[in-house]
Amino acid sequence: MMGTPDTLANPSRLYDLKKFSFMAPQGPHMPVTETYVSIPPALWIREEGPNNQMNVWTLGFDYNEVEWRTGKLEYDVCVNGVKTGEFARNIEMKTDSYGKRVVRIWGADGWRTFNGRIFV
Repeated sequence: MMGTPDTLANPSRLYDLKKFSFMAPQGPHMPVTETYVSIPPALWIREEGPNNQMNVWTLGFDYNEVEWRTGKLEYDVCVNGVKTGEFARNIEMKTDSYGKRVVRIWGADGWRTFNGRIFV
């Protein structure tokens, strides 16, 4: 659930990639993350998206203040420094039984899986 701009620490949809350079893809030779990784403790997850585009997944620094007061301690989910509109406690990527890498987030509402466009 996306919070209203007055409840967010950073109402912009983009992070400044000069300040937060770890959120940006590192170039054409950026290695893909291992078979299974979870944020936290990892800082980012690197995965190959559609059209061989490299994506960097990470938790941002923004949170919904109203939700935090109720105990839902979640941060915004970012891909390549852009907020997805989702909040989560963990991001994980693992390989499913078909050999496809799957990005999932976990928060107060349970698990949601990225289908290439949105989390469902």
